[in-house]
Amino acid sequence: MCAPVDYRDYYKFQFAQGYEARGNLVLWCDLNSGKLELYKKNQVLVAESFFSFGIASIDLESLNLMPDLYYVRVYTSDDTFPAPYLLEFTENFVDVTPKNIVNITPDGWYVDPQNGYWDDNYLYLTGIGGFWVYEMSNPAVPNLVCQEKWDIYGDSCKYGDYIYYTYKISDDESSVCMIDVSDPESPVLHENVVYFPFNINHSITMNSEHFYIFHHASYPSGNLYIYEWASDPENPVIAGGFTLSASGGLIDLELRDPEGGQTTLMLGFNNQIFAYNVENPASPYSTASFPYFNARSFKVNGDYLYLSLIHI
Repeated sequence: MCAPVDYRDYYKFQFAQGYEARGNLVLWCDLNSGKLELYKKNQVLVAESFFSFGIASIDLESLNLMPDLYYVRVYTSDDTFPAPYLLEFTENFVDVTPKNIVNITPDGWYVDPQNGYWDDNYLYLTGIGGFWVYEMSNPAVPNLVCQEKWDIYGDSCKYGDYIYYTYKISDDESSVCMIDVSDPESPVLHENVVYFPFNINHSITMNSEHFYIFHHASYPSGNLYIYEWASDPENPVIAGGFTLSASGGLIDLELRDPEGGQTTLMLGFNNQIFAYNVENPASPYSTASFPYFNARSFKVNGDYLYLSLIHI
């Protein structure tokens, strides 16, 4: 009975992942002015039922409830008249966990790229969980010619017939791997062409001779490594680098004038951008830096730099 001084009663129930709530909540009462309500744990109303001929009912199966905690509110009295009630829980939590699952999805249906490169009539896609190559002579009808289940962690970059990407071996080890796409329909993976006894940052970029990769060695100090790859793509060698101190995490690396006479590497952090002349990898030097706030990404196009900012 809901007392006149506190004429709302509450009950709760919950069920776990893999189960479905079926059955009904049924409230019986001679008073026809009350109601039955069902709430989520965050107090959002899910369903309500008003008395009709002494009964109020909520069908749980029709609500398609997600596994969670729920509250039931009974309202049968008011501040002057108490009304006894009977609440029936006829719900049944049924195990609906799929059994004997068989995956019938064709391999070609799964595509989850992070980066893409269009070269001649081929589109190359890299992402966590795979590498995909599409023949695009007719862009309206892409033709999947190669799919490999290679875990391409983090960032990647491409020049000519070579794609380099960062790979996390463990929490304390990482590397750079290379994919030779000289035959686009039969790419060849070369694992760990560069090894690091630490976890490198995800960003990597390259031009026709070098690739550039950053490691936040001891925050806020970080190291930029420059590797020469063109002479022997399977065995890049260290060509130079530098150390800098920056607040915030690295969001990207971009090259300005990558094949010109003043190749400049732009390092974008959450709150600052640095520019380094890397034309001579053995003697890079800082040319500029400027602050900004809450950057999410940036791109360089010719003499212009475009920032994407997070507004709070």
